[in-house]
Amino acid sequence: MSSSQQTNSVAMDYSPSVPDHKPLRVIVIGAGIAGLTAAAALRRAGHVVDIFEQSNFSNELGAAIHVGPNATRALSSLGYDPARLRGVQCSGMALYNSNGDLIVDNHYYDMKDRYGSPWYLAHRVDLHNEIRSLAFGGEYNGLKPKLHLASKVVKIEAEEGIVHLADGTRYEADLIVGADGIHSATRNCLFGGSELYHTGSACYRFLLDAEGVYNNPDCPQIQRDDRCRIFLSKDKRIVIYPCRNGEILNFVCMYPDSYQNISDEWSSTSSTEELLETFSDFGSSIFSCLNKANNVKRWQLLQRKPIDSWIRGKVCLIGDAAHPMLPHQGQGGGQAIEDGVSLGVLFPKGTTPDQVFLALRLFQQVRYSRASRIEELSRTEGVGKGQLKPKQIHDYVYGHNVVEYAKHTRSSELFV
Repeated sequence: MSSSQQTNSVAMDYSPSVPDHKPLRVIVIGAGIAGLTAAAALRRAGHVVDIFEQSNFSNELGAAIHVGPNATRALSSLGYDPARLRGVQCSGMALYNSNGDLIVDNHYYDMKDRYGSPWYLAHRVDLHNEIRSLAFGGEYNGLKPKLHLASKVVKIEAEEGIVHLADGTRYEADLIVGADGIHSATRNCLFGGSELYHTGSACYRFLLDAEGVYNNPDCPQIQRDDRCRIFLSKDKRIVIYPCRNGEILNFVCMYPDSYQNISDEWSSTSSTEELLETFSDFGSSIFSCLNKANNVKRWQLLQRKPIDSWIRGKVCLIGDAAHPMLPHQGQGGGQAIEDGVSLGVLFPKGTTPDQVFLALRLFQQVRYSRASRIEELSRTEGVGKGQLKPKQIHDYVYGHNVVEYAKHTRSSELFV
């Protein structure tokens, strides 16, 4: 995207002129980033949305998250508010060895100037809350999604569009969106053939008050700026970056992990002692930062083998249910957002139940190749197939406009 293609936080009207029909009944399974983005987009498109979330939804779990130019561009179509997001615009990256010696001080080119939209480093809870406000706030034809908490889906009839809950109730829909994460019940019920496996890596995650780290003379590498810093050894890395208007520093500490029992939870509780033992070979400066850690979480890096299709009957998979991302490209949230926003374009107001099957085939066309490629890059860190250079990866990942691509695909198929 050229520098002239700027973005803003004003919601875009991307629905074509179509006859006024009864809105579709949509069920979204999962109320994470993918599910709420889909709910926001489909609600704006004029449909009735029910969201089924198996947890009690006290809040989104996790620490911080990258929201790249491709994601902020997509969120602009929903009218997101950068002030509410409270993200830090990333200005560059610095690499150090495990002793804290500088290897590369790489100030990125201006992401907004190059790609037309900013790259934010955001607290995951802040991003989740902002997308939740997009899903439930404002007035769009008097429609607001209905959120069903503690509602576990146990069976789906794809062709008929029927969802069965653990309590015995059932719901019918014209479209079902499986956005229930890497442990997806939707995927397990309908698609199969792709069990979770451990990649052999895990990471510790925790947050620290930024002021306490900036004022620490024992760790001079961590400065008050908007850059991402990475400390590397042969087989481990520590990634540190600011979020929430620079008030908090996010730590992601990756390491080889031989523990193969797969947890059903997104993360599990660990300890500062385990963290320090794992990274005891790192230098004293970074070690002094790790020593401040509290509320340490351990996150297994899990994957599934790709499946050939994310659609079946009236059902589609999005987010980690479709394409679980490792963190190396920072695109887990970004691709989930692209998925959700694309549904609003491909199912505009006036879409009839008879058109759902064709619209889902267009969703597969719009999203499968791109998200699968980025999922591969997240596994290989850009090395291997294609041997892409960093700028080529950035151009491919960040330069994409999912709204325009989905609009073009829909119009080229003469979908009316």
